[in-house]
Amino acid sequence: MAQAECFVCRHWHKACDEDCFFRAYFGAYDLSAFLAVNEVYGKANFIKFVTKLEGETLRRHAVDTMVKEAISRIRNREFGISATIREQQIRIQVLEARIQELENELNLLKFQNIIPPSSPLPELPLPEFTNTSDVVDSLSTTP
Repeated sequence: MAQAECFVCRHWHKACDEDCFFRAYFGAYDLSAFLAVNEVYGKANFIKFVTKLEGETLRRHAVDTMVKEAISRIRNREFGISATIREQQIRIQVLEARIQELENELNLLKFQNIIPPSSPLPELPLPEFTNTSDVVDSLSTTP
């Protein structure tokens, strides 16, 4: 049974043969990954970079990394994946500050004998962030 034509060959309106370079990395349906890599790096540069690597595991890891970087570059042209990393660092800082706040509140309640020292901790919801501005706004309201 013949495999489905890969997306890259369909995109370029070419016949997809069994030795297709792109099929191993993008498959028959991975539209967004190929388009992102093609937009940021270009087809020729992508082929040149990946073929220089030895070993299929290393190639797959490089392709995964290039896809993530390309998608991040499309979202944020200036900083790319660095912006995503920074957003996550800010989220961690906000959550650590919230944990410290709750620990202080818990210690105060224990000190005032409102909560016995052996009581289980109450379940509290964590803040939901949808974008960087939410994270920055929450940092500015944190005491």
